[in-house]
Amino acid sequence: MDRSRRIPLGAEPGAVLPPEVVASLCVHSHMEQARCRACVDACPRGAFLLDDEQLGIDTECCDGCGLCAPACPQGAIVDRFGAARYQVGGDAVAYAACQQAPAQIGDPGVLPCLHALGLRELLALRADGVTRLVLSRGDCDTCPRGGVVRIDTHLESVRRILDSRGLPSFQVLALGAEPWRRAQAAAARQPRPALDRRAFFRQAIGAAVDEVTRRADPGSEGDDPRPALPGQYFPAKTAKDLVPFVPVLDPKRCTGCDACARLCPTAAIRLVSRDAAVKGGSPAYRLEPDACTGCGICVDVCDRGAVQVLSLVVPVQWVLPLHAQRCRACGAPFHTPAQGEAALCPICSVTHHHRQLFQVLD
Repeated sequence: MDRSRRIPLGAEPGAVLPPEVVASLCVHSHMEQARCRACVDACPRGAFLLDDEQLGIDTECCDGCGLCAPACPQGAIVDRFGAARYQVGGDAVAYAACQQAPAQIGDPGVLPCLHALGLRELLALRADGVTRLVLSRGDCDTCPRGGVVRIDTHLESVRRILDSRGLPSFQVLALGAEPWRRAQAAAARQPRPALDRRAFFRQAIGAAVDEVTRRADPGSEGDDPRPALPGQYFPAKTAKDLVPFVPVLDPKRCTGCDACARLCPTAAIRLVSRDAAVKGGSPAYRLEPDACTGCGICVDVCDRGAVQVLSLVVPVQWVLPLHAQRCRACGAPFHTPAQGEAALCPICSVTHHHRQLFQVLD
């Protein structure tokens, strides 16, 4: 990935590289009926094309702003730009400036749009120990890219998530273009702290282990295109911890068809065995809020409206027990959250159990 390429201010659309999309991560590769339009809605130039046949990019229209990358819940769009990180006075500080500041794309920490630092990117910076953000931006209210979800909204979300865990958020310093450039240049001149002997050997051994693992299993972490999930940077550990995205199942609407569990790309909803669910109970749906990306596949596939995905809430549902039953129409075994008399399986309830699925003619 080339971060050194320069995009002149006001570059013509079509003169830049379009975003790189990892097709296997996109929700539309998992489910044709997926209603996700995150990249389409985030693009200020309408370069993303989505219809019943395909999801594509108009390369002549794309201006390389990168705003589609943080909008994608699955991280299927590769971000080519990022903040520049330095050690300043013993603290990890990240510098990011908007191209409209003005600044030159390709210089450390300069992005086409500052709002390309989304929730996932900010959580990653904070998890890496960054405590301060030094930002510079142009006039977002007059910029054609200013209509997206702004970095201010994501910073507030990060603050709420960390505050619920009793952790400090970022200290944010906003500077004009020239002061930002001077501060970034001064930070870049800071000497990198040397590793002591013990830390040096720990790092060397860790790198060697990672290389051996990669060679032994080419499909392991080093080649895994999946980015870290938003909830994995600061996993929920107490009953008051806010989580970026939380799946919720309504037991009164759910029919136990397993569609949400089968299609969830991150196993945020999964069917677990009796032993893995609740002690002495039946099979159950296990909910893992920290694994949820908010992609909405579970909501799209549920024809009963039994699934919701909430944002920035405290999880209250971790397990939905299921009760084994036998369909009174076809006799097939199935499970459902409802407990009581034998009912109809999901198939018979949809096809009307009094109708025959096939007929043998003499």
